Amino acid sequence: MPLQVKASPANIVTNEKRWVKSSPVMWPTTYNIPEWKYCIEIQNKENQRSLRLFSIYFHRKHNLEKAKTFFY
Repeated sequence: MPLQVKASPANIVTNEKRWVKSSPVMWPTTYNIPEWKYCIEIQNKENQRSLRLFSIYFHRKHNLEKAKTFFY
């Protein structure tokens, strides 16, 4: 299944935390995931670890070869 791509870059600042939307790739709406509810918080190098772990989690859960493309 090809990835659905929508150009929608955005940064949302909430509770002093920076949540970064993947850009320009959006979640495949097929999976009905609440958009950006599970965005990765990126504030420092330590958070890169969370990003990688989440990428692996997403890959396993949805069996997508290129889960990494969902992240910066």
